[in-house]
Amino acid sequence: MIDESAAIEWILSSTFRSETEEVSIVDAAGRYLLEDIRSRIALPGFDQSSMDGYALCRADLLDGGGKLRISGINAAGIGEPGKLGKGEAMKVYTGAPLPIGADTVVMQEGVRVEDGELIVDEGVELGEYTRRRGVVVCSGQRIAESGQRVEPAEMGLLASQGISSLAVARWPRVAVITTGDELVEPGVSKLGFGQVFNSNAAMLEGAVRNLGIPSVEFQHVGDELHPTLNAIRKATQSADVVLVAGGMSVGGRDKVRQALDQCGVNIEFWRVRIKPGKPFLYASFGKGGQLFGLPGNPVSALVGFLIFVLPALQLRLGSGRGKLGMRCVSAKSLSVISNSGNRPHYVRGVFDDAAGFLAAACQSPQNVLALSQSNALARVPAGKNIGVGDLLEVKLLWDR
Repeated sequence: MIDESAAIEWILSSTFRSETEEVSIVDAAGRYLLEDIRSRIALPGFDQSSMDGYALCRADLLDGGGKLRISGINAAGIGEPGKLGKGEAMKVYTGAPLPIGADTVVMQEGVRVEDGELIVDEGVELGEYTRRRGVVVCSGQRIAESGQRVEPAEMGLLASQGISSLAVARWPRVAVITTGDELVEPGVSKLGFGQVFNSNAAMLEGAVRNLGIPSVEFQHVGDELHPTLNAIRKATQSADVVLVAGGMSVGGRDKVRQALDQCGVNIEFWRVRIKPGKPFLYASFGKGGQLFGLPGNPVSALVGFLIFVLPALQLRLGSGRGKLGMRCVSAKSLSVISNSGNRPHYVRGVFDDAAGFLAAACQSPQNVLALSQSNALARVPAGKNIGVGDLLEVKLLWDR
């Protein structure tokens, strides 16, 4: 059995980023940049008005006693900005370029127009309601960095630079195998005695797809060696990453370990000092292929995925090392939590920014209801008793 941190580092050190592909900026949503990006143009690209109103030279306004002659109109996208003569103002719309000679804009609501003259009764500050060239982005400025996730705001920024496509990592091919004679796929009208619906399949496929990975290959096998062996062989031939749920222990009907020994994968380690999820297994195959063996209990399976598989998939997709895994925050405990064992315990519960972390009442590895109602995992170190008000390390589920 190895420590959790050693297991994570072992996995990440053997994880390879997927091959690069070029996609449209829209199709890059939710993926990771593979290189720093610098601006091609300044934003704004010219001095402009930030308000509907009148562009003027403040010194002329003062010299004219608050009156200026209106010489024309400037709107966004209509061509050359024009030029102000002495004692002139020009009507402008939001986003319109400032005419040459203008240094200030007055709002149209705060002025009067009489006989072609602009009359300003109130004081005007120099530079009011103007945006100067490059005040948002300078030409050549780094605007996005390698390993950064592409969100809608970043898409807008990059598109503002005329960028239409981005280099990202190819989606990894992922296969999910669930095991167990007792499992029945959802949709069956009636369960036989001792049967349960296969919740791991939907849960693990959903966890993979939550990263944006568009498709997942799925197989289910019972507790027999040859079908298990064939399923693993098929998955390792077609996928980059294989998740196997169940069959990780040493019971008489747990055939996954035996199948792995026979199908040519290299078992890197088995069993991790963590609760829930101790039977976790990690193996490698082919050129950069990874196989993750997860416990069959749903809570243990998902915790194992979040702690060990999620960062590896993110790294394959190009995420920066400092942004792997779940987002971690510090929070006050709202519950008394006792961990007398020799493994850190990931406790399900609800995190609130203002209040803190409230542990779920039942921490059974099969309690999928508590799992579905939780939005965070609190890590309680081995042999640690947590009191109300004590600080906890809390990992947020599905937070980006």
